[in-house]
Amino acid sequence: MLERSISVEFLGLPGVGKTCISCRVAEILRRGGVPVREPTYSLGHGPGRPPRSFKRMARKSIHVAREIVTHPWSSLLSLRALCGTRQPSFPIFIKMTFNWLLVSSLLRRTEAVPAVYLFDQGIFQALWSIGLDARPGAIRDMGRVVLERVPLPDVVAVLEAELATIAGRLNSRSGHESRADAWHPDDTEAFARSSVMLEQIKALMRDGTRRRESPLVIRVQNDTNADLETNALRLAAEIQRLTGEWAA
Repeated sequence: MLERSISVEFLGLPGVGKTCISCRVAEILRRGGVPVREPTYSLGHGPGRPPRSFKRMARKSIHVAREIVTHPWSSLLSLRALCGTRQPSFPIFIKMTFNWLLVSSLLRRTEAVPAVYLFDQGIFQALWSIGLDARPGAIRDMGRVVLERVPLPDVVAVLEAELATIAGRLNSRSGHESRADAWHPDDTEAFARSSVMLEQIKALMRDGTRRRESPLVIRVQNDTNADLETNALRLAAEIQRLTGEWAA
């Protein structure tokens, strides 16, 4: 039985394997008797036909409403910071705001029941999404405002792969999981822009949380299917080690 929760975010470009590794880590940990919850996976995946898709959206909306009601000042500051990023359209602005408040609410609720919480979409990934089409320097400015007021994960697993590998994975997708699904494999500008934004998020994790404890960062190279299993085993072992240390 865990005495406290551990939250783990999987961060990386679309197609790098965040969800696949997160789910495999969850399987390994459960097999080892570790209580695991997957808040973002349970809300964001599964069959999308009505009424299940409607029920998922309703559940997400409840979390967003809870964040606004219970943490109004933090929500207002986040809204103001998001306005300053100058998103390219109002629908994208609404989507980015909704996702930000959703993840903030889910992270706060990790304290309710001691467990390992795995986020295949977390607070830093939300920042990456916000910055993708924002004005230059917007994420740095927003990070300085909001990272002191929202919950942060205990661990961030930064997944990386060659851009050619990522492009191939995105090209093989049949759905519309993110804006990146519309990128053409030869769109070097889109991939370069997304990579630059990821580097800015890494810098924020290092420098933007100076007045509070920064997450433990674990870097993972995930280029092949064999890497996925090896990386999942490595991450699960590291999480189990942390659960033992924090319980001592």
